Amino acid sequence: MARESAVASPLVQWFLWLAIAGISLLILIYGRPFLLPVVVAFLVFTVLSAGINRVSRLRLGGFALPHWLAASVGLALLLVILLVLYSVVSGELLLIVAEWPRIVERLQAFAARVSDWLGEDIEEALRAAYASFNVVSAFRSVVTPAGAALTSIIVVVLYVAFMFVESAAFPTKVAKLFADDPQRAGEVSEVARQITRSVHRYLLLKTVLSAGNTLAVYAIMRLVGLEFAETWALLTFFLNFIPKIGSITATIVPSLFALLQFTDWQPIAIVVVGVAAAHTLTGEVVEPMVMGKTLNLSSLVIMLSLTFWAMVWGVAGTFLAVPLMVVILIICSKVPMLRPVAILLSGDGDIPVAQPPAAAADKAAGRA
Repeated sequence: MARESAVASPLVQWFLWLAIAGISLLILIYGRPFLLPVVVAFLVFTVLSAGINRVSRLRLGGFALPHWLAASVGLALLLVILLVLYSVVSGELLLIVAEWPRIVERLQAFAARVSDWLGEDIEEALRAAYASFNVVSAFRSVVTPAGAALTSIIVVVLYVAFMFVESAAFPTKVAKLFADDPQRAGEVSEVARQITRSVHRYLLLKTVLSAGNTLAVYAIMRLVGLEFAETWALLTFFLNFIPKIGSITATIVPSLFALLQFTDWQPIAIVVVGVAAAHTLTGEVVEPMVMGKTLNLSSLVIMLSLTFWAMVWGVAGTFLAVPLMVVILIICSKVPMLRPVAILLSGDGDIPVAQPPAAAADKAAGRA
């Protein structure tokens, strides 16, 4: 009987883990309307709270800005920035719709220019494709989520505001939750701080690098007079948050439009080579130098996470895939049973080992 129990026990554990994984996947899929704004709000909160904490620590003479006032100003600025972005994106979409008839004419001219080496079948397929494409219906399918995005912006800002309120009581709650085990309370607080620091550093550096890359790409497109340069620049900024695939997409889209706009090869070559060079320089040279080991994730893990989160949460999942994997990596590295998972997820297998309680106490005493 004992032997049968010992044999059945691993099977039971495997079935238990499979059941947990299945239930978690169902929660992620069907809980998307609730979970997605919460995750976005948490990521925004990590970046905003770090900036607010720094501002509240600054002193001008003997005056220091109260934390609640700094948080209120930060939330107001966040709401303004999100509304401005929403307005800009909506305006660019309306501009593309207004120019759609002229874009169709360029598509027809382009198909005529390349008909010799495309072949009649492909040329006819292209003509049928853009003839059957209803830009009004396509724009309506974009505007509907965009209208819902306005509500989502307000919901996210409200979540961030309540997270600020809750963060003040978080250390006290953790201490009381693990009142019988102060060491565990310290570990939980440290994991929360490490997650906040890592996500904040990644998002802040990624935003700065994406902004610099976007300015370079925008300058190249304006140099040759590419139309809708503002649209492609805005698209480039957001796509840069999607590793590898984003930069490739941000290179292909303006390059294809350059083929439709220009008949000479010089401006087309400038757009293709210039945009590709800007993305390569930023993604392969500058970003690894600046970020260092901030993003210690395997390249294969990044691609798999992009695929998984895109299947679960759609386009929004591709933007959230890397920050979510950073959080998962940190949590797995702090849980002894999940530490092998963290090593597999990491880029080089170098996962910091948690300090023993005595060493942590000595270090804290030395700081005091």
